[in-house]
Formats: sequence, C-alpha cells, structure tokens
Amino acid sequence: MLFLRPDGPVAAGMVLFAGGAGRIGIEDDGTIRRDGNFLVRTRASFAARGFLVAVVDAPDDRRTLLDWRTDDAHAADIAAVIARLRALAPAPVWLIGTSRGAISAAFGVARLGPPPAGPDGVVLSAAVTGSSNRHPARLADVDVARIRVPVLLLHHKADDCPVSPWSGMDYLKGRFGNAPSVALSGMTGGDPGAPSDRCWGASHHGFQGVEDAAIDAIAAWIGRHGEK
Repeated sequence: MLFLRPDGPVAAGMVLFAGGAGRIGIEDDGTIRRDGNFLVRTRASFAARGFLVAVVDAPDDRRTLLDWRTDDAHAADIAAVIARLRALAPAPVWLIGTSRGAISAAFGVARLGPPPAGPDGVVLSAAVTGSSNRHPARLADVDVARIRVPVLLLHHKADDCPVSPWSGMDYLKGRFGNAPSVALSGMTGGDPGAPSDRCWGASHHGFQGVEDAAIDAIAAWIGRHGEK
C-alpha cells in the first residue's frame, strides 16, 4: 500500500485499484515497479488536486488479484484501507478502479455498503464488462444493484479492448438501479498506442494522452457528489 498526501487541505480520500493482475510492485521507498496503469501513473496528479490517495497492491501472500477481486477477504482489506483514510482525514472516501480494478472497486462498494464502513462513492474507469478465456472475471460477477452511493462510469469512446467496449457502457449504466446518481462520461482523443497495447495502459483503454481530462472528470464528479 502506498499513501500520497496533498500539500493542502484534503478534498477527499481515494483508493486506487490497478487493472490486470493487480500486482504493481510497491517498494519500501515508495517507487512502483509496474506503474504503466492509468491510475497508478497518475497518482501524483490526483494528490496535486487535493486528494489523499491510497494505491493498492496485491497482498504479499497473493501473486495476483485475478481470482480474488470478488472474495470477502479482499473486501475486508478494502474496508481497512477506507478506515485508514478516514482516520487520516475527515473527508469522503471514494473507490476508483480501472479495467479489472473496476471489479475490485464495485465489489468493495457492494459488499461493504454505505459509509462509514463502505465508501462515499465509486468511479469505474475502462471497466471490464466481458470475459476472456484466461481471465473470466468481469463486472457482471458483482451485484451492483446493492450499490447505493454515487457512481461515475468513465470510458474512452474508442476503447478497442475486446472485454471493455464502449458499446457495453449503456447497459452497464442501467444496472445501477439503486444508486442515487449514475453518470457515464465518454472521453475522446489521445493516443491509441500499438495494437498489442489495446488492453493496457498505453492506449485508449488507459486514457493515454488524455490523462488530465480524465482526472478532471473524476475530480469534478467527486466535487459535486462527495461533500459531507
């Protein structure tokens, strides 16, 4: 786990979940071995906008989060991070997941319920709505009807990762029937990257080239819905 504090007042706390296997390699000195993921590489930009940031790594006793993102033990770990952020600053706490990290974020909200144990809201960026033979887990495995906090879906309209197409976003948005507020924000522009990177951070799937606009969209949504 890595915490980043803003220089000034805390607007909100946020827990960032990377995609893929979820093991990013946080070192004792705060450096990260695998920091190409959208949320991981922009962590300092979130802190610069006034957010108290917690970056999640896979636990030491697990090589991967791929088969653990909807496990109750994972939810317990998320609850502990939320409690730590609330102890550090009297501010709302949001879960933010990208790609397969969106599964962790959504499951955390659905499993933990409303504040204070659960978060005040959730952002799902480049969310995985399909499954693959290698990694069958998907957002459909989470009972998102249990989510009763504001939800932002952030997606690039040109995302051409087969398991996270823009075409699946309207259906996903309609599943959050009990959330008090749900929005779908579609990004355009940026750098598509190499065809081999279409499901990784260096592509539209990872908001490459439009990171600041994506961060601004997240910050604005939290600002409108995250006040206590």
